[in-house]
Amino acid sequence: MTTNNKETFEKIYQQNQPMVLQMCLGFVKGDQDSANDLSQ
Repeated sequence: MTTNNKETFEKIYQQNQPMVLQMCLGFVKGDQDSANDLSQ
């Protein structure tokens, strides 16, 4: 992966990670540890 691709991926990840984490929290009924695992 080129540096530009890594930077683009990191930007997309940072923008979407909170939304993904919230979705995962819903799937696991609020279990933070499981939600963190799922979101990865």
